[in-house]
Amino acid sequence: MNISHTVGRQHLLDNQYFSRVEAISYTMTHDDGQSTWDLYDADLVLIGVSRTSKSPTSVYLSCRGYKTANIPFVSLETIPQTVYDLKKPLIVGLTINPEKLTQIRQNRLSSLGQESSTDYIDIESIKNELNESRKLFAKLACPIIDVTSARLKKPRLK
Repeated sequence: MNISHTVGRQHLLDNQYFSRVEAISYTMTHDDGQSTWDLYDADLVLIGVSRTSKSPTSVYLSCRGYKTANIPFVSLETIPQTVYDLKKPLIVGLTINPEKLTQIRQNRLSSLGQESSTDYIDIESIKNELNESRKLFAKLACPIIDVTSARLKKPRLK
């Protein structure tokens, strides 16, 4: 890292700064399947079932200057036609181990005070959902990232 002795340097409003701001704005507008009509402007499109870290990954990438959209996979029928027509942006499929996803979803429901049994946390439904998403990824011929072991590292407090 280069240290500059220029006052206010961390706030320099250069092209890189404005590019990151534009990427963050694009990403927030295209979170969770919103604004799918202009996905061709994206650098990356992430697709995955619920709780595969699409939004956090999108925000992370946007802070590095990549216009990132993310689309939830619910079923093949819910994927916008725009996705099949894309040429430019890199489409990436996100997948996860079904047992790990069940645990994550159960924790999510518990945190919301909703501990009822639903297809959302049923292991067989989850396996089916993941299998269907893989069919989409194969149809799109897109790379797939398994997020099973991906973890955010918590900062150590002293």
